[in-house]
Amino acid sequence: MFLTVTESGDVAPFSLIKGTWLLKSVFHAVAPVVTYRLFVFWVKEFESIMIEPIVSFDKFDVNNVIVDRAGVEVHTPQRFEMAQLDGVLYLDEDSMTAVGYKDVTENEFWVRGHMPEFALMPGVIICESTAQLVAYMAGLYGINGNGIVGFGGIDKVKFRGMVVPGDKLIVMAKVRRLRKNVMVICEIQGYVEDRLVVDGEIKGVVLPAEATQQG
Repeated sequence: MFLTVTESGDVAPFSLIKGTWLLKSVFHAVAPVVTYRLFVFWVKEFESIMIEPIVSFDKFDVNNVIVDRAGVEVHTPQRFEMAQLDGVLYLDEDSMTAVGYKDVTENEFWVRGHMPEFALMPGVIICESTAQLVAYMAGLYGINGNGIVGFGGIDKVKFRGMVVPGDKLIVMAKVRRLRKNVMVICEIQGYVEDRLVVDGEIKGVVLPAEATQQG
């Protein structure tokens, strides 16, 4: 075993000095990457906290359903496993805002496959829940005329948290632009309790009644 003198004047095995040098080298190589990732994580957390909800939580009660599933289906065509809006908790026609919810259960069609070891609500289904709230508003306020609102596009969508079975997904929407019988653009948000899990923008396009007829 080789011996060497450390900076403090002590004698230490050469292998220990080499190991210490290697550890320092690894630290200096990895630290910037870890620091950057931590920085990005905290920026996202801070950004989520700073985003104001479309509708303040003190304006509605999650236990007070003002429109149930049957009422929602008056203005939305989705049924069975694709019905992703269980009810409405808040409506304000003056501000063109609404709040709805989806109770996420162990019986959701995606649980078995997404994923077997860790059931996680797919982002596209979260967006579908918000889109159905937009479609409900469009039907309620006569934006879609005699047609139905189809998914026209999504923009600036960010997923900021997970939604799992047992969660109540609170979805919010606010109309930003509309052309009656043509399209509607809404700001959307999704929350689990008071934690923001998704936000962005959804565009709905009006499908003429004749285009939706079978045969």
